Amino acid sequence: MEENKLEAFWDGAVRGDAEAQFQMAMKYIYGDGVDEDNEKAVELLHKASMQGHIEAQYNLGVCYHYGYGTKVDYKIAFELYKKSALQGYAKGKCLVGFFYFHGLYVKQDYAEAIKWFLEAEEQNDAAAEYWLGVCYANGYGVTQNKAEAIKWYQKSASQGYPYAQKALEDILRM
Repeated sequence: MEENKLEAFWDGAVRGDAEAQFQMAMKYIYGDGVDEDNEKAVELLHKASMQGHIEAQYNLGVCYHYGYGTKVDYKIAFELYKKSALQGYAKGKCLVGFFYFHGLYVKQDYAEAIKWFLEAEEQNDAAAEYWLGVCYANGYGVTQNKAEAIKWYQKSASQGYPYAQKALEDILRM
């Protein structure tokens, strides 16, 4: 059954189906039914991304962000994250915020980061909620507020986000 599914994805990818290209790319990234091959994944993600596939755009951004199957390129990563974010993809919104928070490719801007984190949080993005907690815990772009930080860490931790769970433990000990 799994072999037939893999064959169907591959046939679709070869025919230019963006969803099939995305699914095959993810299989190459994780070595799911195929040998792990990040370069092949990047090639397929690029093809799907060019057709407007939002998750492919985001995941191709991840590849450029961390250098999976390609060289690290923050400019391309940011542009891909933003492209997915502007189409409503929560993870893309969070990563745009992350880039502003850390000043990767763009000028560091905590207020802009918070704007993107809040947009992602509206879609219950646990990572964005964690980063909002970080902002409130440390006064990045907002007035430092322990209660507000705890609120965001709890919201993120309740979704199983490990960094938020650790941050919540730490802030509650203070």
